[in-house]
Parts: sequence; structure tokens; C-alpha cells
Amino acid sequence: MSSRFNIWKTEITYLKKVGPKRAEVLASEAGIKVYADLLTYFPRKYLDRSKINRIRDIRFDTQYVILIGKIVELDYQKGKRGGRLTGTFTDGTGFIDLVWFKNLKWMRANLPENEEIVIYGSPRIFGRNIQIAHPEIERGKNREELLENLGISPVYNSTEKLKKMGLDSKGIRGLVEHLLEIASIDIQETLNPWLCEKYGLLTRKEALKQIHFPESWEKLRKAEKRLKFEEFFF
Repeated sequence: MSSRFNIWKTEITYLKKVGPKRAEVLASEAGIKVYADLLTYFPRKYLDRSKINRIRDIRFDTQYVILIGKIVELDYQKGKRGGRLTGTFTDGTGFIDLVWFKNLKWMRANLPENEEIVIYGSPRIFGRNIQIAHPEIERGKNREELLENLGISPVYNSTEKLKKMGLDSKGIRGLVEHLLEIASIDIQETLNPWLCEKYGLLTRKEALKQIHFPESWEKLRKAEKRLKFEEFFF
């Protein structure tokens, strides 16, 4: 138990940026009711976001890209079912279309134009045009900061109901990151130190940090080893 209080039994509604409505959906869709549930809601896979792609190198069999560039033009077309927002994006080697069909009011107000950003997504080729629908976007103060944020990125399970509440993989990742910031001091060790030393195991605190936000593939493997050992041990 924590020497301060058992923070892990705190209802998830009290975590910043959650609230009652999001808490209800997290509980029904993901079984996340208290802080401990979120802490152990592990990523389903990881993406290697250390390699920057170029638009001119995208082919029909390219499944996923990471691009650094700018949105140089936005075009909104109103339709019977809500409309469509298209952004022309370039990295200096070519142009692609970024397309959004949801949350258009917010997107129109917040999409950065002529600002260097990182985008992630799955490209589709239509004739001579390349399109990415609903790309994930990362912003930074400058190119150096954008590059610093690249690395191994966790991908969390989500559902349509969660996504409608802004809790797609990126949204859940933000909640986990905030939880670790405010409560990592309360992660208690469950194994004797001699056992960790004997088998070369990470501490529980370090394993949980690395399983959510691995600094390297090696540290991710060590985190998985520690948590699997703990599961079998108990």
C-alpha cells in the first residue's frame, strides 16, 4: 500500500480530462473503472516511429507512413451527411491529400496551416493522388522538438464509442501518460529485491513505465519479461 493513500482505487472519473461521461464509457467499453485498471490497460501493439518517410517513396504496398511537412491549403466541402475537409500536405518531395469526415468544426478551427508537423497514417493511392484519411498529427515548437518525440509509440485498443468521446489510441495514451506523471511514486514493488536481482528483472515501477512508453525495444522486452514473471509468480 502507498504510504500516502491507495491512489489506485481512485475512480477514473477524477483523473484530469476524464469526468463522468468519459468515465462511464471507459468502464463499459474497456473495463476501466479505477486508476489501477488504466495502469494495467496495456498497449496491444507498438509502432516504430523512428523512421521518417518521404512522399515520393510511397508505393501501392506502403501500409504506414510517418511524414514531416506542412499543410499548405485547406478545403471544406459541405455535404448532406456533414461534409468533408481536405488538406493539401507537402514534405518537399511531393503532395498528398489529408481527409477528414468527422469532427469537422473542431478540425477546421484547430488544424495548423503552414506549420511544420508530423503526421501518421495509412496511405491509399487513387490514380496519381495519395490520400490519408484521419491522420494522427503531432505538433512541436520546432523541427528539433518534433524529431525528439519520435520513437516507439504504443497503440491501445479502442472502440467506436470510445473514439466518439475522443478516446482513440492517442486519447487513451494521453490519460496513461498523465496518470504516470501524477502517481508513479505510488507504484509499489511486489517482488523481493533479491528475486529481481537473481533473474535480472526491472522494478515494477520501471516495467510499467516501459510497457506504456518504451525508450527502446530492449527495454520493452525487459518490461514484458518482468510483468510476465510477476503474473506467473503470483
